[in-house]
Amino acid sequence: MAITTCSIDGCPKPVAKKGMCNGHYIRARRGKPMDTPVGDRGGPVAQPRGTCSMEGCDRKAYTAADQLCRRHYHLKWKYGDPSAESRIVNATWDEIRQMVVRNPETGCLEWTGSITEDGYGDITFKGERWLTHRLFWSQIVGPLTDGLTLDHVCHSLDLTCRGGACRHRRCVDVRHLEEVTQSVNTGRALVNRWHDHIPSCPIHGTEAMKWYAEGNDRPRLRCKTCISEYHRERYLRRKGLSE
Repeated sequence: MAITTCSIDGCPKPVAKKGMCNGHYIRARRGKPMDTPVGDRGGPVAQPRGTCSMEGCDRKAYTAADQLCRRHYHLKWKYGDPSAESRIVNATWDEIRQMVVRNPETGCLEWTGSITEDGYGDITFKGERWLTHRLFWSQIVGPLTDGLTLDHVCHSLDLTCRGGACRHRRCVDVRHLEEVTQSVNTGRALVNRWHDHIPSCPIHGTEAMKWYAEGNDRPRLRCKTCISEYHRERYLRRKGLSE
């Protein structure tokens, strides 16, 4: 059986349906002229892409409709506002430095951008997610020492910075940061959390109170000096050297 060609004049393609080739059959179903390209779905003519329409941005436009670069398009898609500079994505170092303000009361350099659930500032820098105080330390001081973490140290002259730490997690001032071990950082946090409930040793005062793990690994405050004296006296009694 011979294969007949398309019934449209000048089309040598074989018949697919209704006496027409597949391309002309699609055009007929969509009500389009037979000389229209198959992939043309109608609508407005595509606009040329220039530079980003946001003020001060000279990046190439990512979307033709809004004339927004990829960064501002992402901000509009995620937050509904392409000018949300506080939530900027893959910002440069100069842009990140402009997103902090100095608190005149505490002297802290406070982060004004987005924060994590724990209250730390976060930002994407060179494709990597950073906590902002760690980023400022790495850019100004240098890489963090292996095995150490950063703690917001006490920088105030009053007693609001309990336990030697100000706990102001938005602060990115490297002068208010200190490299410490994780155990020291955790101990300072516990002292700050329970500052108003720290009991005082009747002999050695509050300064001698330290955290000790007891049953079920529950930490409790005990006087370190009293415990040392108790074990010393016990050792002397066993040796028969006590008075």
